[in-house]
Amino acid sequence: MREKDIYALGIAFGMKPLQINKAILSYTQIRLDSNWSNQRSNKNLIIDCLYLYAKEYKSGITVKKVESITLDMLGTGTKPKPNKWLATHKHLLV
Repeated sequence: MREKDIYALGIAFGMKPLQINKAILSYTQIRLDSNWSNQRSNKNLIIDCLYLYAKEYKSGITVKKVESITLDMLGTGTKPKPNKWLATHKHLLV
């Protein structure tokens, strides 16, 4: 996914640029981790990371809103599912 698309998603999730940067950094660290076994595609992983940081910073985002936003912006509604990988990779979140 292109960086400008990631920023557009983050802004649509109610995030500020510095919060989006944290999500991107976490995404990169997780994706490049030697123990990462691609439980989620790269696109879904960045959506998961954006969702987690949007929730942390209390942007008002919900799973339903993420699905609606991703459907509008990417053509496919994607539900965030960080629970698929948080147990093994939460320590890599910034």
